[in-house]
Amino acid sequence: MIDHFDTALIHFEADVRSGKAAVQVVRKNDAARSGGGVPARDSGGGALSWPWILALLGLVTARSVLRQLNSRRSQRLEGMA
Repeated sequence: MIDHFDTALIHFEADVRSGKAAVQVVRKNDAARSGGGVPARDSGGGALSWPWILALLGLVTARSVLRQLNSRRSQRLEGMA
């Protein structure tokens, strides 16, 4: 299977170099200058943006507060019994 892949890759590379393949080769620097390619704000590769981080921080904080309130409530109920 690897032999077939290597052969196909060699043929594809030859087609690209000769202009027979239906591809457009663009260098990263050329794409940035011409306005093409991936915009800078989308180049995080899965990183979270600030609004998402703030939203998650809010959820974690709310969960912590609720746990503390439930703990205090259960302690008061145990003290009454």
